[in-house]
Amino acid sequence: AAQQSRRGIIPKVTDMVTLSTAATMCENFDTSIVFYECGGEKLRDIIKEDVKTLSMFVGSEGGFEESEIELLKQNGVTPSTLGSRILRAQTAPIAGITAVMYQTKNLE
Repeated sequence: AAQQSRRGIIPKVTDMVTLSTAATMCENFDTSIVFYECGGEKLRDIIKEDVKTLSMFVGSEGGFEESEIELLKQNGVTPSTLGSRILRAQTAPIAGITAVMYQTKNLE
């Protein structure tokens, strides 16, 4: 879809890996966030306009376990919130990407 829309930057989608492996991969990004249904920092306090690389975690149905959040935090991932509503697993990634695009002024 990004190519069809002639986007300048095509997002990378990698092969599926374990959460532990994904957490260690975060050291390669400027900013790493996990959208956590139990709350976290506001997105505007985490993501700066000039961020070049970002990793984003969105949970499956039922959300993240506390131990999974701790693992991510130990690897430099910041829990964030998409607001007070709990979103479905299908909706949360779209809302998250849109919020990141807005925060980095990529919707202007």
